[in-house]
Amino acid sequence: MKKVICVTVAAVILVLAAACKRGNDDPHVGRWDAVSITALGMTVDVKEAFTRETSLHLKDKAACTLTIDGESVTGEWSVVGGILRIQAGGQGYVGLIDYTSAMLILTLPSHGLDVNFLQREGKITPQPHEPEPEPPPEGWRGPDPREWWHGEWFGYITVNSVMEGDEPLLYTWDCFGESNYVVGDEMFVYLWDEGLVIGRPTFVLDFDGGAGPRGVATASGGVIFESLFEYGDWASDPELSRYKDQFIIVKREEFGGGYIDYRVVLRPWGMLWDDVPDGERPPGYDRYLELYRRPLSEAEIPDICD
Repeated sequence: MKKVICVTVAAVILVLAAACKRGNDDPHVGRWDAVSITALGMTVDVKEAFTRETSLHLKDKAACTLTIDGESVTGEWSVVGGILRIQAGGQGYVGLIDYTSAMLILTLPSHGLDVNFLQREGKITPQPHEPEPEPPPEGWRGPDPREWWHGEWFGYITVNSVMEGDEPLLYTWDCFGESNYVVGDEMFVYLWDEGLVIGRPTFVLDFDGGAGPRGVATASGGVIFESLFEYGDWASDPELSRYKDQFIIVKREEFGGGYIDYRVVLRPWGMLWDDVPDGERPPGYDRYLELYRRPLSEAEIPDICD
């Protein structure tokens, strides 16, 4: 009988020990020390805000102690999907754990700020940041030559106005574009700048013509500003452009006493213009360099003024 009791007690001890071990294995358990605070968009050392201890101790069995500027409250905690929730001192707190740096950002509603904690001798191993994805090869949109013409664009438009008796006027704007197929090999490209609708030329593709596999695009209609295109008004072969992978649209509108020349120069969105001299790049190229790694659709560049 004593032997049975001993075996039973031993089994219970093993179960309890295993349970304790599971608690100790939780990587979040341990002491977290405040290192800085963030408020109103500014981050400063924690010592500039609090003169006494500010820390968080996450314990086994969901117990915790939160100390802010020397004042401690006890409560319970849980973590789900990197979100830490604490209920302590009659108040709820929510924090975000950044596993790449082993940092906890805990919001203090009563103070109107965030406290940034680092785990002391903790079990969370900082993970290296994943490198930013490299942009696609220049001019690349897929193995199908038809795909090169389909997508988002960036470049510029120049407008040269020559009126009889007046000085010629030359304007240059950034030009954003998005092209899609209408039917068969006929496409349109919607062109705009911030606050300005430029036009919607249409064109047909001929992959048997042209100097390369992407063929040649020929005007089939559409409009740029108030000038209508007719079939054959322009043709663009990216293999023959002065700088590689350029989609060029030109139009001259003649009238009594003068004319207006329109010239649109585009490259696939995401492609750099380092091979083009500064004076021949889009005027907003510096801004483009801040945006080009993301899709144009995420750049939120409106085509109509607010």
